[in-house]
Amino acid sequence: MNQSKLFNFSLGLSFILWWSGLAGTQAYQAPLLLWLLLLAFWIYQGRFVELFSAKIQQAGLGLQQAQTQSRLILFLGLQVLIWLAVVVARYFSFHLHTWDSGINSNVIYNLSQGEFYLSFLRVNNLGDHFTPSYLLLVPLYWIAPHTLWIMVLKVFAYGATPYLFYLLARNELPDPIQARQIGILAGFWWFFLYSPAVNAMRYEFSPCSLSTPLIVLAFMALRKEQWGRFFFFSLLILGLKEHFGGFWIGLGCYLFLSEGRKKTGVALIAGGTLVIYLVMFQIQPWARQGYPQFREAGYQFGSLIGPFIDLDKKAIYLFKLLLPFGFLPLIHWRTGILAAPLIGVNLVSGYANMYSGRFHYDDANSTLLLISMVMILKTPLRLKLPQGRGGQSLLLLALTLFFVWMPFSPLRQLRKGFPTPETLTLKAELNRFERQYPQAALVVAPFLGPHLLRREIQALYHPRAQPSCADKFSIYSRPGPVDFILIPAGYKRVKEVYGIAEPKACLESLLNDPRYQLLPGYSQLMAFRLVSPLR
Repeated sequence: MNQSKLFNFSLGLSFILWWSGLAGTQAYQAPLLLWLLLLAFWIYQGRFVELFSAKIQQAGLGLQQAQTQSRLILFLGLQVLIWLAVVVARYFSFHLHTWDSGINSNVIYNLSQGEFYLSFLRVNNLGDHFTPSYLLLVPLYWIAPHTLWIMVLKVFAYGATPYLFYLLARNELPDPIQARQIGILAGFWWFFLYSPAVNAMRYEFSPCSLSTPLIVLAFMALRKEQWGRFFFFSLLILGLKEHFGGFWIGLGCYLFLSEGRKKTGVALIAGGTLVIYLVMFQIQPWARQGYPQFREAGYQFGSLIGPFIDLDKKAIYLFKLLLPFGFLPLIHWRTGILAAPLIGVNLVSGYANMYSGRFHYDDANSTLLLISMVMILKTPLRLKLPQGRGGQSLLLLALTLFFVWMPFSPLRQLRKGFPTPETLTLKAELNRFERQYPQAALVVAPFLGPHLLRREIQALYHPRAQPSCADKFSIYSRPGPVDFILIPAGYKRVKEVYGIAEPKACLESLLNDPRYQLLPGYSQLMAFRLVSPLR
């Protein structure tokens, strides 16, 4: 096998192993190591620029062919269908959590009943997250209240976003072939290669999940000065999270610095700042009035602020955000500043998940970074491979880190989260319980929340310091009304669950407490009825 074929074979095999997930999470790195060693050998030979440039040109020529483009677009469409299967499987296998999918579905359910209320925190939902745009989803819950609505909408939102990147490129570039190439590359970064975006898709539902296509649509409207469309999409975006005024601030900075539209830029910066002030310092404190227990849960403003905490981790987070783009948004910072305010929200946080790149906090950031890449690439760039071995070695290191930090494949997620007979039985028993006790006030184990939509429901919370679930089962010292505590029978066999430090001990405390009665007739669901009042 010559070196050119070895290059193609090792890289292709690595991608297949990663995408299929057939051999676990790390197996794709074996052929990848062979590919990297081949590049290192080229550097040693002094032929890296010659041979690697030829491979890049070969890939570019292949991407220009209509047949290749059609196949790649079909592959992107297949990826959307896989993600759709993943969210459905995760729902029926109880891999969706009360926090975040369950609480967001609960908010929309309560809105469909005419009330701004988040049951799990017992607060006006605007006091937790500013999500008035959820009102547009209420008709779906009038048809049938179901958490799968928002999970499927999340997939559709993510699936539509690469097509909108293509439309943006077509609007900005005079060459339709180049626009299609950029659109396909953006789709592959979005669905396969860019970890922050893929991880946001993989994780739980959040309000930001619906923002990604709206952000591209708003930006395109701004570029065309279609102000009605711009403000329509912007209002939907601003109604999906309390910090999304930063979207306007980023747009304003871009217009001021990159396009010279200083008046419009300053107006958007001022408008975004005003929106953040009104939402976070006026509307949300007002919404929390009358709910003093909300502060007890640790959600008071300032508890998540820590700009000087974990500076090393935040530096790594920034590095991971920018490395897959070759740091072009930083080099062309007047364009890359589009994403800076929303990235800054994560950087000033003291909550480590927000700057880990592994959760749902980078969907809007990823969208804005890819928009900035489209705007950067519309101008021909004179990118040259480094000539010296030192620079080539740094490039090899960057490629190594890029591939090592690849996200999980959705096919692996599908197999990992496929429903079992036990989970399907549990779902059937929950449905039967719902029909028998439609108005009961519930306390539910962490992964049951997305399956039970009602006003009076709380999440079971039992820290390690508390000896008994019978007395301490809420994040609040004074829990709301409770008729039943629901726990999967499978918790007898697990050591720890998010929010429940010792599931087995929790179950035993309920079984041994005379105030609770275990309902008969269930095999996978343990339903404990409260038969005497708590003190």
